[in-house]
Amino acid sequence: MRILHIDSGKTWRGGQRQIYFLVKGLKELGVEQYALISNKQLKDKLKDLGVEVFSWKYKFEFHLGLFKYLKILKKVKPDIIHFHDSRSLSLSLLTKEKSVATRRVDFHLKNRFSKIKYEKTDIVVGVSNKIVEVLKEDGIKDVLLIYDGIDPDELKVKKTKEECRKKFGFKSVPVLVNVAALVDHKGHIFLLKALKILKDQGIIPEVHIAGDGELKEKLIKYKEENELNNLFFHGFVKEIAEFMYAGDFFIITSHLEGLGSSIIDAMALKLPIIATRAGGIPELIEGISFLANNKDPFSIAEKIKEAMNNREKAIEFSEKAYNLFLDRFHYKKMAKSYKDIYDRLVRNKL
Repeated sequence: MRILHIDSGKTWRGGQRQIYFLVKGLKELGVEQYALISNKQLKDKLKDLGVEVFSWKYKFEFHLGLFKYLKILKKVKPDIIHFHDSRSLSLSLLTKEKSVATRRVDFHLKNRFSKIKYEKTDIVVGVSNKIVEVLKEDGIKDVLLIYDGIDPDELKVKKTKEECRKKFGFKSVPVLVNVAALVDHKGHIFLLKALKILKDQGIIPEVHIAGDGELKEKLIKYKEENELNNLFFHGFVKEIAEFMYAGDFFIITSHLEGLGSSIIDAMALKLPIIATRAGGIPELIEGISFLANNKDPFSIAEKIKEAMNNREKAIEFSEKAYNLFLDRFHYKKMAKSYKDIYDRLVRNKL
């Protein structure tokens, strides 16, 4: 069985990381794989796994990359094409190969053309129940749930916690760490507003944010105007496991979120989690985290205080989250679920 993975994402984010873990898991299951990829870091990591990778640059639907795509299909002769984002899924309209599409965001489909792309796909996979629900509301019938997964071995940290804290300049306790692209739906502005509320109450936890994005200047301006001297932006962090391990809590304040792979990292690292009730987040950590209301700085501030003031509860939550991770969000389980779908498609059972 031959699988061709396609992704048009130009940056290394959660979706690209999940492709890497999926390909790794499928390789361990003996699946022959190829990839048509835009992001260099993902290309390099897939090549290290021994996967033949083809490069392309997405510009717009049906641009010149189409001819490269058709040439690759002729060479690879895949049994199934796995599209990992909506933009690359446009290519499915021009070919007859069986296809799988993974959707990682809980946004409603933008227009009729988007719906047609997903309708053309044999099977659509949502990475959370929330995404499955949204797709079905948009009229997509054949939707399955497969949770994202990670490899805990790739999160192992050789340094001590103190060494990691020193490396990233963490000074006080507690430290809250956030890992997310600086884009609107990740809700950083609500975190900053919550920190302003806490500051006015004389509560000043140290907060470190890893990630880049279009809102960086706006967020830095808010920080400076409100003198949030306990807040630090690190940009893109390569050693993300060390960065997270150095913290005392993980916090994410998205108002739209398919699932949140960085939350799974926090579960695997046994970090107590403070989060908002966005998208698939509650089904990940309901009852084992400190959950605030969406777009609500006052609620976020209250949950930060609750977490800081209930250390025993926080530790209990982190242990339960770790056990849930082992049971549900391991990359081997994710890969096995996708392979089952591929097998059934090849045998015309789906």
